[in-house]
Amino acid sequence: AADELKSLVLSKLAVTYQLAAGTDLQIVSDEKHSSGFRFVRMQQLVDGVAVTHGHIAAHIAPDGAVLAILGQLVPNARATVAAGDGTAAVKSALAAEGASRLVLHAGPTPTVFTTSRGDVVNAWHAVAEYQGPEGQTLEDVFFGQRDGALLARYSKIHHALTRQVYDLGQTCLRGGHS
Repeated sequence: AADELKSLVLSKLAVTYQLAAGTDLQIVSDEKHSSGFRFVRMQQLVDGVAVTHGHIAAHIAPDGAVLAILGQLVPNARATVAAGDGTAAVKSALAAEGASRLVLHAGPTPTVFTTSRGDVVNAWHAVAEYQGPEGQTLEDVFFGQRDGALLARYSKIHHALTRQVYDLGQTCLRGGHS
């Protein structure tokens, strides 16, 4: 069933999504609700390399009908073979950004990355913990394979907000910080 969905996207919708040769989809999860509805998540790959912003999810009815396909795939994404394993490039680039006491928790792995301007570039992705200008940091970081330029960083440290919890009668049950 999930493989049929994958086949549908890669054959009938490939032109719509402008998928490059070598594009594949990896099934990330296939969840079935007790009502019989399913939610299938897929990750875009190009020549076996993950495409960072290429994710879709499908909502499937109990009878197998595809109700919706949500998300986006990166059009015309192409992957090139990365030289080396990227560790030296990522460490050097982070050091240039002022990082010290660097620990790589995952990666670097090659990825195809879409910049905020819409450019598609081959990149290194790593999960890095380091002491930076703003203190201790844990981030997903992306660097260009060709030039080592910082493409993006996404913090894995999330700060709770001040919030209040109300019951259905609009009575505040609890306030404060989490």
